[in-house]
Amino acid sequence: MGGRLSLHSQMVEPGLLSRPPVAIGASPYSGGNPLSKYFDSVDAGPGIWKWSHYFDVYHKHLARFRGTNATIVEIGIYSGGSLRLWRSYLGPHARIVGVDISPAVRVYERNPAYGSPDHIFVGDQANGSFIREMMDSLSPKGHVDILLDDGGHELHQQNATLHAAWQRLARGGVYICEDLLGINHAFAREVYENYVAAPHGLNSFDASRRATARCLRKQAANPLNRQSCLYPPLSATQAWTAGVSFYPLMVVLEKNPAASPGLVTVKHGTKWQPPLHQFVAGHRGPAPRHPDARRSTTPAVAIPG
Repeated sequence: MGGRLSLHSQMVEPGLLSRPPVAIGASPYSGGNPLSKYFDSVDAGPGIWKWSHYFDVYHKHLARFRGTNATIVEIGIYSGGSLRLWRSYLGPHARIVGVDISPAVRVYERNPAYGSPDHIFVGDQANGSFIREMMDSLSPKGHVDILLDDGGHELHQQNATLHAAWQRLARGGVYICEDLLGINHAFAREVYENYVAAPHGLNSFDASRRATARCLRKQAANPLNRQSCLYPPLSATQAWTAGVSFYPLMVVLEKNPAASPGLVTVKHGTKWQPPLHQFVAGHRGPAPRHPDARRSTTPAVAIPG
């Protein structure tokens, strides 16, 4: 092997951790997860069918809505058991909205056996007009804090729902799509390509603006320069998307509470090892041998670290 470790040997190498690893599947929340606790308590009544790791993902992104008057829209409510779960988790002041393609679910509306959901809508999630009209009918208009897509699980349905709902989702809202099963499932890849990797996505903020480039040159040239440099957004996607998270079989998009002015880079400290000019040069090519060779008209981008 020539002294090189294979990927497998790196994964099982003992003695590399300073503490015992957290067991896979263990909840990171002290006192347990209230969603898991509720799910484990259900042994009769309306059914709930979930992958067990979903509960920690829900809790991570939705805990801030507990005890508020937040509105959750769940697409694909099946036997109605998840409506009771959301009522238990979010509390009595939350507005619970269920959506399904089957007219049989109408009996869930305001029914205590199903968590007393406030509204039940029947329609096809692949119809963007239906999604828009459903969300616009909720008062105040556009007040949907959480949208959970557990509907038909087909790409065309998920795309239609996201495209119709994202602009109408409340500021600070959360969009969750789940059950992205199979290696050929394209929705998560399309979210990555459109919201992260695209020219207008989260990894493509503008460093070419003259003021930004000038700021970066000053920041790179002076180790004591604490001036912050702004990368302004290029698109509404960058301004309004707080983040995109990928989990097994799930993707979560979160919306900013206000339009972001852009990304800011700033450095603190006085000692840089190696010296800052060498550090920047190392990211642009071999280190120059003569001090005059370090001068360049090309903006040197400092890598925050």
